[in-house]
Amino acid sequence: MGKAFVLPAMQPTSIGSTPDATVRLDSQGAPELFAVVSKHSGRFTIKNCGANVNININGEPVRNERPLNHADLISLGDTVLLFSEERIAREEKKEETVEIELAEEPPATTVGRQQYYENTEKLMASFQETRDPSKHLASLLKATQTLTHTVDINELLPKIAEILFEVTPAERCALFLRRAKDGALRVAVAKTRDGSATQQEVQASGTILKEVLEKKEGVLTRNAMEDDRFSAGLSIVEQSIHSAMCVPLLSKSSDVLGVIYADAKSRENIFGTDDLKVVTGVAMQAALAIEHVNLIEQIAEKKRLQHEVELAHGIQMNLVPKEAPSVPGLRAAGLMIPAKEVGGDYYDLVTSQDGTRLYVVVGDVSGKGVPAGLVMMMARSFFRTLIDHVPSTQQIATELNRLLHRDIQRGMFMSMLILAYDTTTGKLTWTGAGHEHLLVYRAQKDQVEMIPSGGTALGVRREIDGGYASNELALKPDDAVLLYTDGVTEAADPTGEFFGLEATAALLKKCGRSDADQIVKTALMELKSFMRTAEQSDDITLVALKRTT
Repeated sequence: MGKAFVLPAMQPTSIGSTPDATVRLDSQGAPELFAVVSKHSGRFTIKNCGANVNININGEPVRNERPLNHADLISLGDTVLLFSEERIAREEKKEETVEIELAEEPPATTVGRQQYYENTEKLMASFQETRDPSKHLASLLKATQTLTHTVDINELLPKIAEILFEVTPAERCALFLRRAKDGALRVAVAKTRDGSATQQEVQASGTILKEVLEKKEGVLTRNAMEDDRFSAGLSIVEQSIHSAMCVPLLSKSSDVLGVIYADAKSRENIFGTDDLKVVTGVAMQAALAIEHVNLIEQIAEKKRLQHEVELAHGIQMNLVPKEAPSVPGLRAAGLMIPAKEVGGDYYDLVTSQDGTRLYVVVGDVSGKGVPAGLVMMMARSFFRTLIDHVPSTQQIATELNRLLHRDIQRGMFMSMLILAYDTTTGKLTWTGAGHEHLLVYRAQKDQVEMIPSGGTALGVRREIDGGYASNELALKPDDAVLLYTDGVTEAADPTGEFFGLEATAALLKKCGRSDADQIVKTALMELKSFMRTAEQSDDITLVALKRTT
């Protein structure tokens, strides 16, 4: 018979064969320490304590540590544990507890088994062996028609239960489905023939479920109360069940989607082998229907997500400057081409409220896609707020770093170059935060300078040792500056060769005498010519500045 152990919430519970184990197993050959059950952040977990220890949860092996869910079946060698959270609240105990039921598994005795049908031909052959093949085939055809025309999972599952009442003398039935995130079984639907019981009252034997999950075949007991194999599961005996069937729901790839369970308390409704064959046929059609519904839901979800990504792309592209502000002595132009629908690159051209300063910023968020795009939008919001309250590029970088470190996910960061052009003095100051080089075209010498940006990427640490530096860049008439992200230097051709920093500098020298807008257009054209048929793997951003007077 089973034995219950109360698991304390405040200290780990050891399971093994040693005398000091909290849950001591007397099974022959049991390891000294099988596993440890403990509670973390409100959830119990089980940890495998040895490389040679064989632990399975609902038929799936436990390699290291995983969470426990209500009704999980834990197999440790020839011992079965049923994890239950039904009796957590106890008035007489102040400490929160949960119970785990222990059942020693006796040698199995064959009562009735049915292999899952691999195909329709085997199903038909099996039905021909029943006492009334025509009746059973007609029932299966009706069930198939009903299930294949249902595309809502909330409608499908109750229909499967109703079909079981039509084709068998079952008094109660339940469908257990596996959760995708952890493989645990959950009761998806439970019904009684007369509709009298609640879902919680229809409980399957943990031992039957374990056998079906492990062997992936249907199980039948004609008199469950007299079957030693199932009496160890306790629930059958406690509920006075005389007949029970349990059949797996297998996907096309033979993965267990869940199980169908049916039982009867009345001796007049004992199941036969024909019933098991029919229920296995229903399970085959039900599994196909469930996979079909899941596929439809996945397609719908994919379309919904794609639509949301397209909306995010539209929002992000609307944030890109439509045209550069016009300020005395300097012209600017820029473009951004995301590698995905949503990119992590950022550039901005914005004047201060009093019109005396033009701010130019280029940034690159680590990673790609929606998360990077959200950080990019966050940085834009912070930047546009700061420029009218913190005028120097050095202070802007310091505050941006503090704000991003506070709000973005750990492990993410953003490189950036911030430039400010003072229209009253003609001075250009800048601050680097771990970004790419500044490329400066000197018209008089027809040469390009490569200036390292320096600094630490934003968001890595709250406080940066030494802070951020403020630098001044002197520009003469016809000098040009090219800013970019690593989507330019790391653009690859079909052979995998990168465009590189030297080629980017050579490109600026080639078109440095052009105006800012033409520099950007020429740079993009040269880059696409280099990439040819290669796929764009990262966001591409280019910003050019041209001193006019």
